[in-house]
Amino acid sequence: MDKEKTVSFDLLRINNGMKKICTCNPPHYELSVENRIIMCRDCGAVVDPFEAMLSIARYHEQLREETNRLKRKVKVYSEEANKELKRMRKSRVFREMEESYRKNMLPRCPKCKEYFDPLEIIEFRNAKYIKQEEEGSE
Repeated sequence: MDKEKTVSFDLLRINNGMKKICTCNPPHYELSVENRIIMCRDCGAVVDPFEAMLSIARYHEQLREETNRLKRKVKVYSEEANKELKRMRKSRVFREMEESYRKNMLPRCPKCKEYFDPLEIIEFRNAKYIKQEEEGSE
């Protein structure tokens, strides 16, 4: 062997500019136990196991974030729906009371059981403050 002669290794080349073989989103992986490889069922590419695990982890993280976002949205919509339901109930009660009053029917006080004319009502008060006063007197 000549010590001055350069030995060339053309068996292996590194290509840093090559794009990923599988660009499916989301990919559908198939695991071959016999060949110990992971393949994408969509495009047929052989996928690096680390890349496959990373892709699965990222996908599940996205699902978790989306689930949390949707749960927050459901909570907001639920609160709004409950507020609207309460408003509708109050409106219905007052409509029914007005219809009854037009038929010469009077409401009955739930505490003292006396009938009264709604036109005789002299004061309204916020329900929050009434509850606070009742809790404070106990």
